[in-house]
Order: sequence, then C-alpha cells, then structure tokens
Amino acid sequence: MLGRIQERPLVKALLANSAWVLADRLLRLPISLVVAAFVARWLGPSDFGIFSFAISVVALFQAFGLLGLGDVAARDFSRHEIPPASLVGALFTVRMAGACLGFVLCLVYAFFQESQLRLAVLIAGLTILAVPFEVGESWFQTRLKQKISVMIRFSIFLVGSLARVVLCWMGGDLILLIGIWAIEQILIEVLLLGRFLWSFPGPLLSEIRLATCWRLIRSAMPMTIFALLGTFVVKYDSIFVASHFRGEPLGLYNLSVRIMEIVYVIPFAVMGSALPVISRNPGPEARARIQELGSALTCAGGLITVAIFASASLIIPLAFGERYQDSARILCIHSLAIPFIFSGSVRNAIWISRGQEWALAGASLSLAALLPVVLGALGAPSLEQVAWFFVLGMITFNVGTSVVDREVLGIQLHGMNPINMFNSMRRFGIKRL
Repeated sequence: MLGRIQERPLVKALLANSAWVLADRLLRLPISLVVAAFVARWLGPSDFGIFSFAISVVALFQAFGLLGLGDVAARDFSRHEIPPASLVGALFTVRMAGACLGFVLCLVYAFFQESQLRLAVLIAGLTILAVPFEVGESWFQTRLKQKISVMIRFSIFLVGSLARVVLCWMGGDLILLIGIWAIEQILIEVLLLGRFLWSFPGPLLSEIRLATCWRLIRSAMPMTIFALLGTFVVKYDSIFVASHFRGEPLGLYNLSVRIMEIVYVIPFAVMGSALPVISRNPGPEARARIQELGSALTCAGGLITVAIFASASLIIPLAFGERYQDSARILCIHSLAIPFIFSGSVRNAIWISRGQEWALAGASLSLAALLPVVLGALGAPSLEQVAWFFVLGMITFNVGTSVVDREVLGIQLHGMNPINMFNSMRRFGIKRL
C-alpha cells in the first residue's frame, strides 16, 4: 500500500499536507487546554467568563472579514478559471471591505457593554482588521503546501501560550491577557501575509478588478450567508448566556464553550485539506477516500464524546479548580453534538465540491431563525437548559441536512455504528499509512 501511494504524487501530497495540518491541530489541543487551565485558575470564573466571551463575540465579527470565501477561493484556484493574480486581488479587496464592516459593528456592540467587557471586546476586536491578511491560505491549501503556514501558526501560538502562562504567574490582569491574545493573532496574520508575498508569483494587488470582485461575491454568496449565519448560530448560546447571566455563571458556561471550540477545529481542518483534491478529481476513487475519511471523523467524534462523559467530572475540577465543578455537566451536554459536527464537516466539503452551497445557506438560515425563538421562549433558563437546547439544535441541523443526501447519511450511519468505529479508524490510519 505504501508503494502504491508513492506512485501517486497527488495522493502522497494530500497525505503529507493533511498530516501537517492535523498534527498542528492535535498538538494545539492539549497545549490550549493547559493554557486555558492556567488562565481560568488565575482569573476565576467571573473574569474568565469575560475573557472567553470577548474572544467568542469577536469571532462573530471576524466572520465579516472571512465571508466564507476560503473554500470557494480554494476551489477556484484549483479550476484555473480565473487568473491567480486577479483572484488574489479580488479576495483581499472583498475581505478587507468585510473586515472594516465587521470592525465597525464590533465597536457598536462594545459601546453598549459594561466597562470591563467593553474594553476587552475593543482590544480583541483589533484582530478583525488583520483577518484579510490570511488571503494566501487558500493558495497554499490548493497546492497542498501548508507546511510553512502550519509552522508559522504553531510557533507564534507557542510563544503566545507561554506569554499567557508567564503573565498569569506574574499576576497579570484580564486586559493584559486579552492584549497578549490579540497580539498573537495579529502577528500570525502578518507573518502569513509575508510568507505569501514571498511565494506568490506576482504582486499581491497587481490586478484588482471590480468584475472579478463581483464574480467572487456572487459565486461565494451562499457560502457567505452560511459563514455569517453559521457563526451566529455557534456563538448565539454564549451571547444568550451573557445577556442573562453575569459573574461566575458566564465563566462556567464559557469554559465548556472554549473546550468545544478547541475540539471543533480538528475536523474542519482535515476536510479543508481534502477539498482541493475533491474539486480537482471528483471521481469515484476520490469520493471513496472522502467517505472513509468521513466515517473515521464521525467515529473519532463519538470516541471523544465517550471520553468526555467518562472523565469530565474528575478532570475539570482537577485541571481548572473546584470553582468550575459545574462546568463538567455543561461540557458533557455539549459533547453530545461532537459526532454530528464532525460528520457535518464532511457534508460541507461534499456539498461545496458539488456546487450545492445554497443548500448549506438555506439550512443555516432556518436554524439561525429558530434558535433565538426557542431560547427566547425559555424565559430565564438554567445553564444546563441552554446547553441542551443548543445541542439539540446542532443535532437537528446536521441530521436534517444529511437525511436529504443519501451519500452523507451513509457516511454518518457507517461512522456511528460501534462495530465500524475500530475498523474504520484502522483501515484509514494504520493500513493506509
């Protein structure tokens, strides 16, 4: 099998690129959890709630700078329908316009918050203006050359993580920790832009054409809607909790949210690496490999859920402190959505490769309209009730969008079958490598 892979350069490049991306995410996961434990212990539930919520709400406004253009640009780079220089110029221009709008909306939101949260959101919000610098990621993703990007991100991440730990040890306050996080994010984007300018064959803004910008906006419109509404859906429970709770409850809930955000990055990073290959070679062989990968991801999500249920009540108070004991129950509830979100990343990649982005946009629109109504009807719910309704919404969304697609539904059912869990992971991992 190894010999067959070496005879296929494209498959070999895909495996190597995916290995780098996956290694980055897997190495970040334990480090992020350790750093979160240091920060949570030092700040306490009240300030940690502000810290985590500020980062989460800024991610909502960062979506205006991303606009769901990454996967669409990667697909267009693969198809060679638009000159690369023109596509890059259009991508940067559209993202910068969206980032400026997102930053203004962030300022408006911060204006209506209390003083400490306002300052935290304003500092974290500066990262929105650096989001367009990530313009080269789709280029490297298409060419399966994300190794340098991964090394840049991971190196700055390590430095930033160490800085936060040292700052906690030295007695730094909430605002300083937010500032370190913002500097880390901006530095990553600036270095990634420099790396791209060094590698790209031509000036970055040499061919900014309004026609190309408009074409990119039109082709990416469904993904833009999906990205904005999807981010709103993912962040809505945190916003709802912040509007109904203050002090320790906000920190207890956001600790669980923070852990889930760390876990959720893994499947989308893996499928993002596979998307260019699907777009370039949508044949039965590539589809079979994606089905195996999707089943393996769904299995992995189920195993993570089982692990969280088995250990959360012991690990949360041990790692984060006794004050966060109640977060264990919320984390167990949130973890029920992990297998569905993992398999949902496969659905997204398959639908994008088919050109079915409007289906994703329509599904996210229905969920974005439903969640505020359902949670609003609860009145003054408990944290566990909010978590339950959010998880049920995620499960309903992923199951509902999969039932209409036999291929995606087959992947989910195969991956969630306990008998197939070990076999799928073994076939995709050990034998194939």
